[in-house]
Amino acid sequence: MAENIRWLQEMRGAGTRIVVWAHDSHIARSDNPDSRYNYFNGDSMGKYLSNIYGRRYRAYGLFTAGGQYSATVSFTNHKVVPVDAMNAPRGVSTRRCTKLRSRWAVANCSSICSLRWH
Repeated sequence: MAENIRWLQEMRGAGTRIVVWAHDSHIARSDNPDSRYNYFNGDSMGKYLSNIYGRRYRAYGLFTAGGQYSATVSFTNHKVVPVDAMNAPRGVSTRRCTKLRSRWAVANCSSICSLRWH
């Protein structure tokens, strides 16, 4: 997957930005010192993209506030089943957003991040 994204970026030319929508486990940088927090033993697409693009690679995690989504039973059983979404952890702004009357909310978190956003 990472190689395909690199190829697409090269084909589009320097300065091209690409947005890839994928599950957190795929886009994670997998660079946490505590290996319990790294998906796939640290061997994710996000790790490879981070190695290719360095600080230019950004991964955004999404939370749910409830509801359901569809997923396969396992990597070998591809039957699609409904799954109850877990609530966002305490203290995460998503929990506060559930009190809004809108179905959608966007938060600008750049002021709390160590990276400079452009």
